[in-house]
Formats: sequence, structure tokens, C-alpha cells
Amino acid sequence: MKIGHYVLILLCGLTGCHVPQKTEAHSPAKEMGIPGSNHPTETYHIDEPGVYTLVGPRACLETGIEIHCHNVTIDLNGHTLQGPGKDSGENYGIKTNNHQNITIRNGTVRDFGDRGIVDRGTEQPTGYKRIIDIQALHNGKCGICIGGPANLVQDCICAENGATGICPGYRSTVTGNLCHANTSNGIHPGRGSIIKENTLTENGRFGIEAFCGTLITDNCIYMNNTSQDPNVAGLKLMNGCVVSNNVIRDNQLCNLIITGSGNLVQDNAITATQAPGIGIRTLTNDNTFESNTLQGNREALIKYEVED
Repeated sequence: MKIGHYVLILLCGLTGCHVPQKTEAHSPAKEMGIPGSNHPTETYHIDEPGVYTLVGPRACLETGIEIHCHNVTIDLNGHTLQGPGKDSGENYGIKTNNHQNITIRNGTVRDFGDRGIVDRGTEQPTGYKRIIDIQALHNGKCGICIGGPANLVQDCICAENGATGICPGYRSTVTGNLCHANTSNGIHPGRGSIIKENTLTENGRFGIEAFCGTLITDNCIYMNNTSQDPNVAGLKLMNGCVVSNNVIRDNQLCNLIITGSGNLVQDNAITATQAPGIGIRTLTNDNTFESNTLQGNREALIKYEVED
């Protein structure tokens, strides 16, 4: 034995040296670049979990990106995924069906014939998606349309789409988005969702059309129902929703319509100047109104219409 080795063993015995133990290695997430293209190109398919980054603007012949697995992040990296045109038929910007743990962020998806971002799944395994900082513009149908529970849509702009701006699934959170001039609704959330701090302007039908058990707070709902349908309003509620601290103003013909019961409407500014109509129209009497500001509406501030 060499003297140096002897000294090392002696020191370890005196000081209690830590000997590293062998541990199982974890494979890092797959990282891939999605090529850009100035000329219309084929669909990019994602078959393995990982992080996929768009490296430049990408023009698409049909569907732009299709996801075939769980646990995928797509970073558009500030670039645009460009479709073949709003009237080009059934193609999508980013499509995934029946997959979960998907994140799509940071870029623009526009001019696709159907939906900009889509997952039509409705069962439990399809949820848990995050759509963040996306511009979904001028698509043939919805801008962002995702199914399943517990999704997040945050800081997006959905404008001039041929149907609804954002359909976020159920039990989801939709916050900090702008939905402008979509042909149908601005936001159409599923049951048990939170709709917070969004701006909904000049959409063809409802700014927000809410199902049961939804919290709607701190939104600006302005000049919606450009179609001037008498059964449409800036905001529509069904049952058991809480609506508080919203600006609901100048929506054509009606600012707020309630078709169900058990809703609490409090501390909202429900006003009209340019398009005076009904302030609040209800089809039942079993709702609670507290501390709302109602000014400038043409008809009764709260109009009860109990159906036979």
C-alpha cells in the first residue's frame, strides 16, 4: 500500500468521510426544436413527452402541430404559427385529444380553418392544460377550445375568431385575457370555473355565457351582442353563480340576463350610455342582488319575467 493511500484511509476513519452512494439517474425531459418555415409545410407531430420550442415562424399547409401523448410543453418562443386561412376547412393550429398535462405558451396561432388550439376531450384524463400568453387570432371557429377539468387560460388575446374566443373546459380558471370581436361569445366556461380580470368587448353574442357554480369577478364586459339578438346580453348566468365587482356596460339590448336561480350579484356597475337597454333581466325570482350600480338602462333596472 502506498503511503498516500494509507493517510487517506486514516483520515476518513477519523473524520467520518461521506462516501457517495449510487443513485438511480432520472432521464431529463426531451427537448426539441420545431422548425420554422416561410413556405407552407406539413403537420408537426409530437409523439414523446418533453419541451418543444418553435425556432421561427411556421407557415402550415393544414394543422400546424398535433400532440399524441401526455406531458408536453410547447413554447412558441414569440413566433407565429400561421394557418392556410380562416375559410380553409377542418385544420387546427395546435390539436391534442384525450391527453393531459399540456402547456402551450408565448406566441401566436392564427388563420386556421377550425380552432386555433383544441382538445375536444371531456373525460378526466384530458384535463390539466395551461394556455398562457397566446394570441389566437382570426381562426375559423374558436380561438382556444379545450376540454376536461382543471385547465388554466391566462394572459391570452383571442380576437376575430369565427365562434367563441375561449372555451376553457369545466372547473377551470380563466384570468387576465382579452376576447374581442369574436363572432359568438367572448368566454364560454364550463361548470365550477373562475373567470377573473378579463376584458370582453364587441363579441357577437355574450361577453361571458356561464354555466352553474361559476365565480365571475373583476371583469370588464363592454359592448357585446353586436348581433343585437334580443335573447343575448353582455353576461348570462344559469344557477348558483357569484358575480361581483364587474363593469357590465353598454351591451346591446341587455347587460345581464339570468335564466336560473340561486345566483348572487353584488357590487357591479351595470350601466348604459351608447346602447341603453335592460340592466338586469331575470327569468326567475330566486336570485340575490346587493349594492349594484344601475344607471342609464332604458327599461326597469331589474325586470322579472317568470315563465309559465
